[in-house]
Amino acid sequence: SCLLVDVEKIVHVDSLLYVFDSRRPALYVFDEKGAFVRQISRWGDGPGDHLLISDFMVDKNQQTIGLLSPNGYMGIYDLCGKFIRQDVLPAKPNYYAVASLSPDRWVFWSCVREDEDGITVVGKDSLNTVGGFWRNDRILDMGSLNPFYEYHDNVYFATAYQNTVYKLTKKGLYPVYCWDFGKDGINDEMLQKYRLIENEGKRNDELIKDLSDGTLPFCMKFHRENDLYYYVSLQKGLGTVNKHINVFYRKQDGSTFVFEKLAENLSITPLLFTEDYIVSKLNFDDYTCLRPFLSEQDYSKLLLREEDDNPCLVKFYFRKGGKNPGRM
Repeated sequence: SCLLVDVEKIVHVDSLLYVFDSRRPALYVFDEKGAFVRQISRWGDGPGDHLLISDFMVDKNQQTIGLLSPNGYMGIYDLCGKFIRQDVLPAKPNYYAVASLSPDRWVFWSCVREDEDGITVVGKDSLNTVGGFWRNDRILDMGSLNPFYEYHDNVYFATAYQNTVYKLTKKGLYPVYCWDFGKDGINDEMLQKYRLIENEGKRNDELIKDLSDGTLPFCMKFHRENDLYYYVSLQKGLGTVNKHINVFYRKQDGSTFVFEKLAENLSITPLLFTEDYIVSKLNFDDYTCLRPFLSEQDYSKLLLREEDDNPCLVKFYFRKGGKNPGRM
């Protein structure tokens, strides 16, 4: 009953999954078993409609949902999907991501030139800019268009090619941890090569070429944490040859687990990271790996699916006691 092209982001609130696909200008709500509950917004230019959505957020303080347009406005809805209002945001070239920074502040992410703030803090009531920071190369920043994650009511920020993860506050960015991949990682000297290319188009072409052939070792696509782990998903390569490397750092003892696939030969393309499980897109090539875990009826349904059907998601539970996360 709900046709999605892809899934890019999932937020879990009060036993509901809010599922976002930027190629469908709406937000889709499901229960924890995957049953469709409701659609929020639709394609169009009327009140509450959208032509394009770049991100969404669930504001637990105000009990509202915000659908962000890259063109600089945000539609506000109640948790049942009723349209409340449309907020016009301060002028920026683009808006790609949003998070609730505090009861009275939003924080937005834009990919802009080095003389502008990529992070903008906006008052929820005034809709005025009350803070801004992060000045960096725009082409490098475009490696991750959704660099925020939330953990224990705080907002964290991490880009695609920077090793440091920051905590966001009203006053600025504060480093909280840093990935160290040694000789296999990304360093400032490596990034300076791109900053020296004046033409943005050529800079982007060089970055894509280096990521494709492995000169640039990876792109950090998905940072998250829970009480047990710090986690990052590294994308190596582009197109059909790209693969995701999972890196788990266990907080308790500093143990690190690095793997491309689970022991059951399943890939992880993470969308939601909680204390108990990860929700991942299921790759079409991985369907047969699920045979030992499904009933005959469910496995038969899976095999009948085509690549252009609704996306299929899989939930991977963490093993109890913080054991090696490389197994289902």
